[in-house]
Amino acid sequence: MPYGILYIFGNIPGLTGLCIAGVFSASLGSLSSAVNALSNITVEDFIKPFCISKNISDTWMTFIAKRLAVGYICLILLMALVASKFRGVLEATNIVVGMVGVPILGIYLLGMFTTTANEPGTLIGLLTGLAMYALAGFGAYVTKPSIATLPRSTAGCHIESNTEFFNISTEATTIESVTEAPHLIGVEEK
Repeated sequence: MPYGILYIFGNIPGLTGLCIAGVFSASLGSLSSAVNALSNITVEDFIKPFCISKNISDTWMTFIAKRLAVGYICLILLMALVASKFRGVLEATNIVVGMVGVPILGIYLLGMFTTTANEPGTLIGLLTGLAMYALAGFGAYVTKPSIATLPRSTAGCHIESNTEFFNISTEATTIESVTEAPHLIGVEEK
């Protein structure tokens, strides 16, 4: 996208920077709302219900939510750093979807087929599954052995075999600086 903006608006000073800043501000706006939602959901659903003291002020919960937002931002930056080491987007997507999707599928199947599951056991199973699949996914990627590439040198090859490949000729007729190849389009010569 930045190349397209540079290509289109490259001759107008300042407009390329303004367009790229607009793209980055749009992405940061959606990222900040996601981090805000994560921290607020964590405070409302996981911290407030299990808090020993029920009379904690809203200013203290706001302070906790801000600290959680900073923690989530650090986690996002760490994941971006890890994702930059992947060989491709498809491989990174498969690892992350497998890491998150399998424990969620386990919770879904647990809820479908049993009636004795409780919330603490389910949360412990979810976190354990996430940790195990993260260890398996990232560990398999990190410890993957590098494959040695074959040599690309043509030293020792017979000289005739290299030049014969590139000496391909086609029959073509030139009429008034127009090249025609009748045998390629199926027209027979008379």
